[in-house]
Formats: sequence, C-alpha cells, structure tokens
Amino acid sequence: MDGNLKIALKRIEKDESDNFLHEISVLSKLQSPFLIHIFGVFSKGDYFYIALEYVESNLQQFQGRYTVSKDELLQIAIDIAHGIKYLHSMNIIHADLKSSNILITNEKRAKICDFGASKLKSLSSVTYAGPQSAGTRGYKPLELGDKGAKTTKMSDIFSYGIVL
Repeated sequence: MDGNLKIALKRIEKDESDNFLHEISVLSKLQSPFLIHIFGVFSKGDYFYIALEYVESNLQQFQGRYTVSKDELLQIAIDIAHGIKYLHSMNIIHADLKSSNILITNEKRAKICDFGASKLKSLSSVTYAGPQSAGTRGYKPLELGDKGAKTTKMSDIFSYGIVL
C-alpha cells in the first residue's frame, strides 16, 4: 500500500438538502465493518458532498467480472447478514437493499452502502409516503407498492433473499 487513501465522493444537489441531511444523520450513527465508512461532509457551490470509503465494485459488477468459490460467496452472504443485523440493532431499516448497494472489497468482503432511503424510526411502524416509494422494484415486497404500506425489518430480509 502506498499510503494514499482512496475515497468516493457522493454528490447531492443542495435543493435536495433533506435527502443529504437524512443520509448524514443515518451514516453518522453507524460503525460496522459490514457498512461503508463515512469520512466527512462538505459543501461547494450548488452541492453537498459526502466523503466515503472507496470500494471498487458493487455486487452486481462483481458477479459479472470475477469467478468466486462457494466459500467466498458464503462469506459475502454472511457479511451482508451481519450488516443487516447491525442496522436493525440500531433501529435502522435500509429500505433499498439490492446488488448495486452492496460493495465488494478487494478481499471479497461485503459492505452495505447507500442509506438515502433508510428509515430511522421504530422498526414496527415505518410508513412509505409520497410518490417516491423507497426501495427498488424487484427487490422489495410487492405489498410495499400499496399506498400507506408499512415496512418493517422483514422488508430488508425479503430484499436480502432476493439478493442471494
């Protein structure tokens, strides 16, 4: 290692400041080897920036590029499960768990990222509201498409099953 730290910058328009503040409030509470690490935040011009740990590929990209053993796949699945367990222990529902939101390190370890849709409320009473239902079609339970549908930690578990 050459001593240089690689970071990823996530850019959010200032007119989406609610999304920025929400994601920062979620990320700032999290400390786990199974979640992406935040280094800091700043603003410049019309944008807010979040400086995050850099990881080269997500699970979707990784699957297309590399051949992996059953043991490596099992370890990735276990890492994701540990990440979900940690989030739920912190009363956080990810709400958009999918292959592109799971990063794979050079050591073939998984880290969950993208907490913009995450919910910080009681795990038993989070309601999706408005036209932008959280989650991604194909990764969320069908009933979450219903207006006023409530999500629980089981929604993340469903998405985890789809990812596997």
